[in-house]
Amino acid sequence: MTLLLTAVLALALIVGGVLTVMWRRRTAERIIAIVQSFDEEGEAFTGDLEQALRHLEGTAERSRIRIKQIRAESRRYKGALSELRTGVVLADHEGNEVYRNAAAEAASGSSPSRALVAAAVREKLAAAVRGREVEKKITYVGPPASSFEVRSVSLTDGRMPLGGMVTIRDSTSTDRLEQMRRDFIANLGHELRTPVGAIGLLAETMEGEPDPEVRSRLLRRIMSETDRIGAMLEDLLALSRIESVAVTRDDEMDVDALLAEATVRVAHLFAAAGIELIRHPSEVAVISGDRDQLLRALTNLLENAAKYSDPGSSVEIGCEAREGNTDLVVADQGIGIPASELTRIFERFYRVDRARDRATGGTGLGLSIVRHVALNHGGEVGVSSREGAGSVFRLRIPDRESPR
Repeated sequence: MTLLLTAVLALALIVGGVLTVMWRRRTAERIIAIVQSFDEEGEAFTGDLEQALRHLEGTAERSRIRIKQIRAESRRYKGALSELRTGVVLADHEGNEVYRNAAAEAASGSSPSRALVAAAVREKLAAAVRGREVEKKITYVGPPASSFEVRSVSLTDGRMPLGGMVTIRDSTSTDRLEQMRRDFIANLGHELRTPVGAIGLLAETMEGEPDPEVRSRLLRRIMSETDRIGAMLEDLLALSRIESVAVTRDDEMDVDALLAEATVRVAHLFAAAGIELIRHPSEVAVISGDRDQLLRALTNLLENAAKYSDPGSSVEIGCEAREGNTDLVVADQGIGIPASELTRIFERFYRVDRARDRATGGTGLGLSIVRHVALNHGGEVGVSSREGAGSVFRLRIPDRESPR
């Protein structure tokens, strides 16, 4: 019995040893096969297990370094994409969204226009994954009006699809500028056509007119229309100069002196119209900015007040201190501005009362110049008005540090 047990144990040990050897051999073969699969040149590996393990460790280290580099590159790419103003949305080959930059998040928010963009992104992302590249313009009439261009791009390495990308570009400002350009050209043509046509008609009438008195009256009309064209061209040049200024001057000026000069420039208009011009002492002693531009803006505001005020009324000008700002204020008792017109009065050639503007020789560019002067100083111009009760214009200029 003892001999039998001994024989069984010996057989078990032999079998176990054989299995162990076979397992080790298979493990070694598998390791060598793995090493062989990593061999870039495709040559047969002839080393032993120890060499295979060292080779595998080296490959693992190189892989770890490469993974670290790939992660760093990914962070750099994501950082760069996050700074783009164009929205970018990426999806894998199955259509699952894998990345969205900050601009894309902002363009696909909760507002009605953003909801339209979000729906378009989903639609175009699916198209991109299927290999279709399409572009769609989304326009939301508002308010506020906005427009976006959504474009899908299919991603591939030349052999197989990798996924899709959708770009979102906010074209609201571009479209608005283009519309302003078209309106400006159309309005300029219209504004010039009227006096030029009038001059031609008056000249034809004058040519065959024998009465010296009538000829003199026609000549005065021609001179008036010519002056109107000259004033329009002067305002256009002034607006062009103000718009093209990259950095405004930083003059330090006495505010009371600035207000006084502005009132002197328009005193003849107020005297002729029978309107009282009242200048209040300034609450601010000194202001910094471009003196010529600020003087032009104040003059335009006063001319506008005189134009839309009736004889016997008054116009006031002053300067008020606000926290961190200085307000140059012009208030009138004129016809006022309808609420529906308040957002448009600073557009070029826009007039609340065209008949009154024609009678007073206005060019329709004065308030547009005021707005650009405010923008050049980092400020804004605002108006509060009520029909029949007058208007108050505030040219707000942020306070600057006094130049040394």
